[in-house]
Amino acid sequence: MPFMNQVFLECEHVPLRRRGPRPLSVHLSLAASIWGAAEGGQDNLPSGPPGTGVSNRMLRMLTGIRKYHEHPYVRVPSAQEVVWTQGSARLLYYPAVKASGQAVFLIPSLVNGAAILDLMPRRSLVAWLGAQGISSFLLDWGALAEDAMEKPGQAGAGSFDALFSSRILPALATAHTLARGPVHVLGYCMGGLLAAAAACLAPESVRSLIMVASPWDFHAGDQTLSARVRGWAPGARSMAESLGRLPVDWLQILFASVDPLMAAHKFIRFADLPGDSDEALMFVAVEDWLNGGGDLPAGIARTCIEDWYRDNSTARGAWDVLGKVIDPEDISCPAFVVASAVDRLVPMESSQAFCARRAAGLTTTLALDCGHIGIMAGRRSIPEVWTPIEKWISAH
Repeated sequence: MPFMNQVFLECEHVPLRRRGPRPLSVHLSLAASIWGAAEGGQDNLPSGPPGTGVSNRMLRMLTGIRKYHEHPYVRVPSAQEVVWTQGSARLLYYPAVKASGQAVFLIPSLVNGAAILDLMPRRSLVAWLGAQGISSFLLDWGALAEDAMEKPGQAGAGSFDALFSSRILPALATAHTLARGPVHVLGYCMGGLLAAAAACLAPESVRSLIMVASPWDFHAGDQTLSARVRGWAPGARSMAESLGRLPVDWLQILFASVDPLMAAHKFIRFADLPGDSDEALMFVAVEDWLNGGGDLPAGIARTCIEDWYRDNSTARGAWDVLGKVIDPEDISCPAFVVASAVDRLVPMESSQAFCARRAAGLTTTLALDCGHIGIMAGRRSIPEVWTPIEKWISAH
């Protein structure tokens, strides 16, 4: 396509002060191929100025990407104290403004990391909870893939067993000690699975379990993502075994395949936003988080792809951590499950399958209609997600 020469010439001049959208060449190629095939038809593309064709759309996308790369925003974390470390992992403590005796231990996804839970001023879950009187302990994974390469005798993080024995359970025990009692455990996305396992393995430290946009039955609901993971599993296993890790860019390509034009649409919209607007600042903060993930250790990647997505070990009662099967029936504390009907990455049916295996009255559910990221960092997240979570914590 002749216009692609112009597009990639433009791409060469995009300053690489930021890494997104990752991988840039893949997002550009996806947009070019889909728009090229749809040119002249009804393709549901963003509206544009007169003469909007494939080349013009690509240049508008690049304008948004350049604007993102040049944006001056720099994330400033909320006030915190490091209270525990292992390898590059840290447990960050955010004290409440006024003590209520309640504390929450937060587990983020292994893919994109902890920043989404302390994203920016006025969009920080930990800071907001602190203003409501709830202290937070946030587990920051650090560089898991590098930690997995630690020397023999050191506490690595190359498998889920190692992750729990050397990271999650010791950090949870620290939170329990500092909070002077059991804590609420909240997991976002993949972190919800880890939170459920922590509640199963260390019930004495867990007051309640909160799972936000977290899968459980990987074969329930929309199978767009699951089908791709299963189809790409052999190649992912080979890559992970060869490198000792699964590169984060492989994961980014996987997520991009679910909605190939998402990046194009959002960067075109961003190009038209005033750079100092709240919406633009939020866009940059979220994109920085999305593109800041790290590689997964090979053992953890193998469990996620083969045991979870391919074999559905969680829903089948076959996911084993440290010699114990993680079964919702064995989790004695009350649980709060937050899911969305329009989440493209974690179908509501997948999340709610966790509830079906619990005794009546032990699980409360909250059904929403916002996206996977919007559920935690969207315009409606404070009234529709954070506030119900705060009320749940205060009531338990």
